[in-house]
Amino acid sequence: NANECHHCLDCQVTYYNDDRCPPLVAKKKRRQRTKAAPDAGEPQIIPAVQLDAST
Repeated sequence: NANECHHCLDCQVTYYNDDRCPPLVAKKKRRQRTKAAPDAGEPQIIPAVQLDAST
């Protein structure tokens, strides 16, 4: 409610805090989940083989 605002700016601090703002908390959790995926190292290279069309 805007009539109850004392202009303390707590809402602004909460909005930019990724430990308190619910959308930022969810975004942080998603980021950590994807970052926690194991690294595959070097990509696997699969050789291409030309097949004869005579079969």
